[in-house]
Amino acid sequence: MTAHYKTRTALEGARAINHLFEQMNELYHAAASKQGLSSSAFSILYSLYECDSLSQKQLSDRAYIPKQTVSYTVKRLKEKGLVSEEAVDGRESRLSLTQRGAEQVEKDISPVMEAEHAALAALDEKHQRAIVDALGSYVAELKNAFIESGLIDNRR
Repeated sequence: MTAHYKTRTALEGARAINHLFEQMNELYHAAASKQGLSSSAFSILYSLYECDSLSQKQLSDRAYIPKQTVSYTVKRLKEKGLVSEEAVDGRESRLSLTQRGAEQVEKDISPVMEAEHAALAALDEKHQRAIVDALGSYVAELKNAFIESGLIDNRR
């Protein structure tokens, strides 16, 4: 296999993966929009449903949303009565779903989680593992390439 062939194949693979990620992002955006949620609000509610309580920094790291966006979105979610904030110590507070927020998640976000599970369950166990393993390896290699190229700092 020539270097040119490997480069061309890698380029085609990267394009295909980027296209698939864009399709997935559009699916989540469409689901959030249909429920009257921004993508960031959807991701924050989803994360709080999975983890019960998180700091804004943890939400930012978990949902891959900039801290400023998390702060703004959390403020809006608190105004709507979907999220509450409790001080843990002088510097940190924890966010969690209110009863109303949990009800909204059950109505609007649980069906998305169920669809995710159904989509993965439609594949046999071997393919499920292969997808997760391959994507994990790809993301790790992409992160390393970004760091080596100076595109990002080695923080995440």
